[in-house]
Amino acid sequence: MFRPLPVAPLLMALWLTAPGLRAQTFNDAELQALDTRLFEVVFNRCELERLDDLLHPELEFLHDQGGRQDRAAFEQAVRKNLCSGQGDKALRRLVPGSLENHLLRDQGRIYGLIQSGRHVFSTRAADGGERPPQGQARFVNTWLLGPEGWRLYRVLSFDHQPI
Repeated sequence: MFRPLPVAPLLMALWLTAPGLRAQTFNDAELQALDTRLFEVVFNRCELERLDDLLHPELEFLHDQGGRQDRAAFEQAVRKNLCSGQGDKALRRLVPGSLENHLLRDQGRIYGLIQSGRHVFSTRAADGGERPPQGQARFVNTWLLGPEGWRLYRVLSFDHQPI
């Protein structure tokens, strides 16, 4: 005679033996916060002490006009070109609605994120006034999730055009 197995105990056993799967969920706001931390905090406000928490040791940055940079060259360029405190300050703004997040999984476990979108660039003058956007571009950022959290691993910055 066929006797169905009780489903509830089986589901409970699966739930208890897969804590990593249970805990691995990210909503869009959490993932968008990565973009905000990178661009608003580091690029726009120049809180450079936060760079170490964001960048993977093997960061690679590919730019359609500026070439390829490793982590050391990227950090140096940010300090020299974006956050030197001299002249107008470059600003980056995400185009609303353009950010896309695609989680990367290995056998169901989240290990990374591909984040893509469009952004515009303007400048803030020494008097604090922000000028209208002068340029636009697209980006693809690959983030890896490790014990220390999300780290920026690969960047593609391309399709730079004037507005």
